[in-house]
Amino acid sequence: MFWIVVILIQIIFVFIAAPLMIVYYSSNENDPFLRRIFKSFRAQLPLFICLLLLVVPTYCSKLAYYDLPLDIAEEYNEAPYAKMDFMLHTYTVTTWLGQLAFAFFAGVGLIMMPYDLLMEFIYRPSPIDERNFNRRKNILLPMVLKLRTEVKRLDKERFNVENMQGLTGYWKQYLFNKEVRILETETLKMAKEFKKLEDQAFYAKNVEPCYYYWLLFLSIMSFIFTVNWYAVLLLPLITDTDFNPLQYISQQIQKLNNSQAQFVGGGIDLGFINALIFLLLTFFLQAVGKKGNETLGYRFATFTFYSMQPNETLANAFIFNALLNCALQAAIVQYLLQSMTYYANNSNALLMSYKIRYSNMMCYFKGRINIFEALLLLFSILTVLSLIWQGANRINFTEKSKKDVKK
Repeated sequence: MFWIVVILIQIIFVFIAAPLMIVYYSSNENDPFLRRIFKSFRAQLPLFICLLLLVVPTYCSKLAYYDLPLDIAEEYNEAPYAKMDFMLHTYTVTTWLGQLAFAFFAGVGLIMMPYDLLMEFIYRPSPIDERNFNRRKNILLPMVLKLRTEVKRLDKERFNVENMQGLTGYWKQYLFNKEVRILETETLKMAKEFKKLEDQAFYAKNVEPCYYYWLLFLSIMSFIFTVNWYAVLLLPLITDTDFNPLQYISQQIQKLNNSQAQFVGGGIDLGFINALIFLLLTFFLQAVGKKGNETLGYRFATFTFYSMQPNETLANAFIFNALLNCALQAAIVQYLLQSMTYYANNSNALLMSYKIRYSNMMCYFKGRINIFEALLLLFSILTVLSLIWQGANRINFTEKSKKDVKK
């Protein structure tokens, strides 16, 4: 019953509530309340029709069927091949959309999470003398002045670009928005460097060294979870076995827990360790999705996690990202249950995830990796290549000083 309530809430929020609120908060505040509601429903109608065209035809086709392996079907006393009910199929579509978004964001975030945390530790502030402070300030100031010139240029171009029509106008607006994103990225980088310079100048007052060693610890933990995730994806393709490091640890803890129960007093209940691993993995995947989204926006000059378009408000930007998070959450729940099956064994949630995994909507290669996991691996490879090409996106003052001396 609990999972049915969770599914219903996610479906209602993704398909109805969030799109309605986004349009409502973009409408004219001076209009009467009922008029704003009517406009919101009218504007949402095309989106709702598109979602219906995605859900209803697929439900009426073979895509609404699942094909469970015989051992799983026997364990849960379910028919190996059957059709989903409409609600589970709608949730499968939500998961499908969430996995598509997760493939893009996690493909980037799984690499960037440990990398950026490590860079924060490597580029942590250190005490600086007045001579080096002035030298670094003199390196940063021309960069800031160049950014100010760029801001003025873009401000002059904005009006002309926004009033262009047709395909040419659309292309010019795309190029203009990309320049704005690059400017935002460079501005954030400058703000980070000036903050670091301030911390170096007032090191004793502003800097807590333990904080950066905490970031190093988080980087190591993120790296461990990332390696585990790639092991889950790649080992079935390489070895034809479903080996999962965290799953193996969870299984051994459960066996140790069961062996302790045979003794008088039962020993210490170690089940909390599995629950802790499950919770940590949940927070990690949520952070990875957010990190990937932010990285795509700031580093590669695409959309950002809280992107603001003309005529938008903080409210609907927040709601859009809540909608995106809700869809991502459906994919994350699916991945978690499949990667920690021993912990969730014999639960209704795990049965639901099996039906989604083995539904005809999920296209698997060799029966082991689906198209979203393949996309995730592709984006991870592209992220690694981009890091090799672009570097840490931080300013190396030593190299800058050497170049200035040569000039």
